Amino acid sequence: MVYLTLRGIKLTREIENLPKAFPISIVEVHPGAAIGARVTEKELEYVLTYKKNLSSRKYLKNWFEQQNVTGLPNGVENESHSIDSCAAALAAWHWADPSLNPKWIFSAQPPLHPFDYCC
Repeated sequence: MVYLTLRGIKLTREIENLPKAFPISIVEVHPGAAIGARVTEKELEYVLTYKKNLSSRKYLKNWFEQQNVTGLPNGVENESHSIDSCAAALAAWHWADPSLNPKWIFSAQPPLHPFDYCC
């Protein structure tokens, strides 16, 4: 986990140093919570098992399309990391457009927590 944290810090620093011509915002997300906060209680089992269960990932791929996360490539369900990416994109999209009703936002509190966190 330390490696991932340090890698994330490095990436945010690189993004922040891009020329200002690129309007980029950074938000921290938790993919599993982003899905879990949006599914029905009946669907929660898919969220709890998608890391190890292909049929759960296939279900979630279809669920993403119902959430207007469209154009997903064939095979996106083969890796849980790809499902995590879709969930992170969904959460960030809703964060960026409050009319889409993001499920949960914790506002940035610099310097220790420099970016919004959302699900």
